[in-house]
Amino acid sequence: MGEEIDPIDIAEILYRRIPASQGWYDEATKVLNSAAFHPNRNDETGISIVRGKYKTPEQAAMGRSGKTYYLAVLKANELAERQINAVSRPDLPSGETDISHAELPGLNAGNRRSFEVAGMEEMLAQELTIEVLGPFVTPNKTS
Repeated sequence: MGEEIDPIDIAEILYRRIPASQGWYDEATKVLNSAAFHPNRNDETGISIVRGKYKTPEQAAMGRSGKTYYLAVLKANELAERQINAVSRPDLPSGETDISHAELPGLNAGNRRSFEVAGMEEMLAQELTIEVLGPFVTPNKTS
């Protein structure tokens, strides 16, 4: 993809989908583990986030059929203040397009084991997540 067609506005709300099965969010204590923001080996261009401008929390939380998710809620302006870049990436690796898809390119597969990324993960979980929504259950697909 070339230049950003629909840049993320500073006033936007962003969501990070968190699988409940990982245990990264404790509803009882309201503690979000920094692992919720850790890139995996497939996050070549950055970890995925969802733009609240285009999807409701319920839509943003939809994932694999029958699975449960939480959403970490972030503000684009607070990420920018901490020099965490968020970019629109509607072109998915699958070849599909999703206007709501965005990424945090500073957290990616290539740097996922660095101290800098560990610090960003901690900041995102402990300081920049304004709330955690959910749980949301993705309905089972019917054949």
